Amino acid sequence: MTYAGWTNYETWCVSTWINNDEGLYHNVRDHARHARNIENLTDWLKEFFTEAKPNHPNTLWEDLLTTALEKVNWYEIAKSEYDDE
Repeated sequence: MTYAGWTNYETWCVSTWINNDEGLYHNVRDHARHARNIENLTDWLKEFFTEAKPNHPNTLWEDLLTTALEKVNWYEIAKSEYDDE
């Protein structure tokens, strides 16, 4: 099941935040410009958002955030950003 043209809600949500938060947008665009390839950008996106996740060990919030981030199609977002360059 897709969501608004994206793989799923989680992927759409991350992409929407990237494109509607000026600082985040410029950070991602800068990395897209300097990425060697889409795979490199994909890895960076996943690492960036995973590390930015608030740390709430052994809680419902940790489980929910981790599960949501695991559902994100990082390659799809990277391809979208990389192709715009």
